[in-house]
Amino acid sequence: MTNGGHGDSAREAYDRWRPPYPPTLWALLDDQWGPSRELAIDLGAGTGAATRVLARRFDRVLAVEPDVALLDWPDPPDNVERLPLRAGDVGFADHTVDAVTIASALHWMDVDHVLPDVARWLRPTGLLAAWRLEMPAFDGPLGALVDDELAMGWDQLRHPRLRAHGWTSRAVQACPVLRTELATELVERVAFEPEEVVGFLCSVSFVQAYAARSGDPDYLARLEARVLEAAGGLTVTGSLRFDLVVARPLG
Repeated sequence: MTNGGHGDSAREAYDRWRPPYPPTLWALLDDQWGPSRELAIDLGAGTGAATRVLARRFDRVLAVEPDVALLDWPDPPDNVERLPLRAGDVGFADHTVDAVTIASALHWMDVDHVLPDVARWLRPTGLLAAWRLEMPAFDGPLGALVDDELAMGWDQLRHPRLRAHGWTSRAVQACPVLRTELATELVERVAFEPEEVVGFLCSVSFVQAYAARSGDPDYLARLEARVLEAAGGLTVTGSLRFDLVVARPLG
């Protein structure tokens, strides 16, 4: 067994196995930022995947994340401050923030509370960028295996917002105090090593929940063996789809 993620801590699994947000996403956002680059807030920062990139673009970045274990990443950039709080529990002065990012986290938040707060915090030229990595689509036998597992049990434990394709962009578009400027899906064709697929799947919340409820202590190990068999020892291709929305405050 390769132990492809099923022995990792949550932070280790995210850091090691979640695919990075692609350069095309950041290049698109680089064309959208406002003229001021003083302060950015990363809500639901997790292990800092987006925070670290923001730190190269803004003078100061606040990483807001309620899970202290996830937030405890090593060697944060000098211009990053980590706040162990829920998105709905933080408060910032009105019209003082240049950018807010919510990367694969909005589905866990009280959007009726958080999005109006974000609109208030932003300067008139500031922006909200929210995106989510949808469930990857793998090619060939591995794709069929994942589809079967979703149908047989995983999907029952997936939050309804995670089952709804494009939910993130629709939630932002529905906010009456934000003006949507861009809503799109970015698709990246990617090659995965089989061990990377195992690690990714073992980092997914509903796969972990299914394993815990299955009553089978070896479920993740057996899943790993099935993934490796389906891949046949070869590199696997697939598609990563990012539901992305960019909005600015009204008024």
